[in-house]
Amino acid sequence: MDYRDNKLTILTGDCLNRLRDLPEKSVQTVVTSPPYFGLRDYVTNGQLGQETRPADFVAALVAVFREVRRVLRDDGTVWLNLGDSYAVNGGARAYGSTDAAVGRASAPGKPRRAPEGYKNKDLLGIPWQVAFALRDDGWYLRSDIIWASPNPVPESVKDRPTSAHEYVFLLTKKERYYYDAEAVKEASKDLSARKAGVSLPPRNRRDVWEIAMQPYKGAHFACVDDQTEALTPVGWKRHENLTDGDLIAVWTENKINWQPATFHRYDFEGNLIAIEKRDSSQRLTPDHRCMIRMSRSGIVKVLEAQYLKPSMEILTAATWNVSKKPGVGEDWAALIGWYVTEGHISKTSNTVIIYQSENANPHHVVTIRSLLHKVGAIFKERRRVRSWRGRPSIEIEFIIKDQIAQRLKSEAPEKHLLPKILDWPEKERWALLNAMIDGDGHRRTDKRRSIIQKNKADIEMMQILALSLGLRAIISRRVSDGIYVVYLTEGEWLTLAGTDRKTSSISQEYYKGIVWCPSVSSGFWLARRNGRPFITGNTFPPSLVEPCILAGTSARGSCPDCGMPWQRVISRVAGPTPTADWTETLGWRPACLHYERVDEWVALPKQAKTESDKAYQKRIAPLVKIRAELLKSWESAPTIPCVVLDPFGGAGTTALVANRYGRTAVLIELNPEYAQLALSRLGRVIS
Repeated sequence: MDYRDNKLTILTGDCLNRLRDLPEKSVQTVVTSPPYFGLRDYVTNGQLGQETRPADFVAALVAVFREVRRVLRDDGTVWLNLGDSYAVNGGARAYGSTDAAVGRASAPGKPRRAPEGYKNKDLLGIPWQVAFALRDDGWYLRSDIIWASPNPVPESVKDRPTSAHEYVFLLTKKERYYYDAEAVKEASKDLSARKAGVSLPPRNRRDVWEIAMQPYKGAHFACVDDQTEALTPVGWKRHENLTDGDLIAVWTENKINWQPATFHRYDFEGNLIAIEKRDSSQRLTPDHRCMIRMSRSGIVKVLEAQYLKPSMEILTAATWNVSKKPGVGEDWAALIGWYVTEGHISKTSNTVIIYQSENANPHHVVTIRSLLHKVGAIFKERRRVRSWRGRPSIEIEFIIKDQIAQRLKSEAPEKHLLPKILDWPEKERWALLNAMIDGDGHRRTDKRRSIIQKNKADIEMMQILALSLGLRAIISRRVSDGIYVVYLTEGEWLTLAGTDRKTSSISQEYYKGIVWCPSVSSGFWLARRNGRPFITGNTFPPSLVEPCILAGTSARGSCPDCGMPWQRVISRVAGPTPTADWTETLGWRPACLHYERVDEWVALPKQAKTESDKAYQKRIAPLVKIRAELLKSWESAPTIPCVVLDPFGGAGTTALVANRYGRTAVLIELNPEYAQLALSRLGRVIS
């Protein structure tokens, strides 16, 4: 199955063979991440990455990149992402980077031994072996970029540091090549200048890129079903109500916080992995990335959903990062909780009434009275006798007026909690939650708690509040009366074993419909299905691909006749330091003779050390005028988009970013299913 349009080409098959179908010198830049050594098995003869020896893997990559060199322009660049692997004796897993740099999950396979020439637990050094082999084969090795993750996937190793980086090698065919440094400049991090209030211009991009880790290659289509929701600052939303740029709750560094996301949706037909038990409901594509903990050893790792077992635990909750700003105070937080659950708003006066039974809960009466005194409330108490379950009961009415009543109604309009409570300090959120449990809930001897509400929006806000405190919080609706209940349990990890600890909660379930996934810079996000939240993996973030494409291709495009990229023309203005100049893009110019007046372009001479700024500007003024006239004449000249190639196309992330920035993309993908899903992700349909 191949696909072609004016912006995208997808070729299905072995990359070495399909590269031979491309014209020579037809590509401006290559951005790719080959399968890592020993990582995944595509059940295809001759596939890359399943060699038994690292030397064979390196040789295979060298052969592929010889063909890449043929299709790459002489001024082109290659951006090659590789992670490392560890030699492993025994076990039923590949050498891949579950135990290495990226936390990409490995598919369990046949037991292996450390490759010949390597000791058990050796770091294989695959990236540098490949880089040196390519250099020996004629490539220029121009840069080793460190891709550092601020939130690496947890590793359970105790005898070495947690791996949190990969390499991106910049390779070229020639000594001189196209590189748009202006397109990928980064903000200056000069702390002394910041403290002094000095504004510094952007600086040349460094070779350490701090970008949150991507999932492993097979997780590019790790998705959930259409009943799964994401949490936003205004509540839970299904995929059809989410748009690119929306904030969702994500998990990073053992905390929940908000991050913007983009959303990807695909048609799916087949079996999903189903997890169904009292505290969790999930429907995941088989290659979905799950963070799991082994019940016995406590080892935390990342695994595809298809390899989940009852002996594993899944993450369902985590505490939240919140602002350091003060909230309303613990006393006010607790009083608001009582007002929301046991309060009544008078329709005829500026009065709030909080009810509590003196017979059943005399200590609650004392608590409410004490809170009212602490906040300085002016209130009255009224006792009345009412019948409860056929018996007389004494009920206390706390009648609150004036400013305190007005503030209660402001903090929780119509007794509805506002999202701002999630920014309160932890102690205040606990005070609010505990008051609501005491007001409209129940505490069990096994430490499980619950709150009941008639209004769905109210119970969902209470669930989110509990989640922010690291509690497992699930919502159900009683069949008898339609009342909503949120059940609260301590403990972030949930076993996949059945209630009897013998049976499994994992099965397969046929599904036909939309599957979807968010892309966020963090590795995991907070999801919910059937009222039961869980923390799960996300899809490939394009952040790593963007600077490679922006630096390696021209935003203006290339010559339709020869493919030479247009050059950016900038002006410089002296900055606050001798090495920091402000720059401005004046326009774009062609660099080949297929355009008129190209030979008239003139370079500006450098300013002499003894020459004043005024004298220099006067000297170059005629040249500046000629350059401005030429730039104006070329504004409407025709170009075609630069071409970006990924010979290991996977999910099509390279193509997604290339098309987003107006470039043409060419992908080669071995697996037809991935090629089809890439088309769906890129919004293409085969007629």
